Amino acid sequence: GRADESRVLEGESVAFEALTRVLRASGKPGRPAVADSRRARIEAPSISAGPAAGDLEAAGGVKCLLKPGEEGLAAGFFSAAKPVFVSATSLVFRSGTKTSSFAGEVQAWQDKDFLLAGGMDLFEATGEMRGRGGVAAGMTQAAAGETPERRIEAGGEDMIYSAAGRVLFFRKKSYVQMPGARLGAETIDAVLGREGKGVDTFTALTSVV
Repeated sequence: GRADESRVLEGESVAFEALTRVLRASGKPGRPAVADSRRARIEAPSISAGPAAGDLEAAGGVKCLLKPGEEGLAAGFFSAAKPVFVSATSLVFRSGTKTSSFAGEVQAWQDKDFLLAGGMDLFEATGEMRGRGGVAAGMTQAAAGETPERRIEAGGEDMIYSAAGRVLFFRKKSYVQMPGARLGAETIDAVLGREGKGVDTFTALTSVV
């Protein structure tokens, strides 16, 4: 890959499997294997790099730091100006499609904002984020006039974040919860404000029986 895609792989043991062209690093209790680059730092009991340049898989309980800045990985609705922390059971990154797929009890957070999901995919090229397996997102709605800043949680079975329109689409068994109110709906769309502005508006559609 390019120089800016270089990655350092460390572990208690590191082995290159010539047949599969995979470099595999293993940690030990208390000292996980580490993959570190300008864009992200990944810690897990087992990390494999290859066979394609830039490909990476981590398993056994993953902790990931997505670093801020222009070289950082796109992280959905989270701000690119601050680090994002992610934990999951496993991670698969494919350099060809620039996609990161986290699976198993996924938790992603930045300051007070968070995303919980069974699985989460990040698409670097478009900035799109997808959540599946039951998704909950916690965000802030900025103060407006006499209305103070407030915390909002939205969720559903599945979620797609469109970076182009800065919209979160929740589908199936969706809901929005805010101080003093909860709304359930078949689908909920949340339009986000510009960087750091939180939620602007919600649109909810209930199923017709």
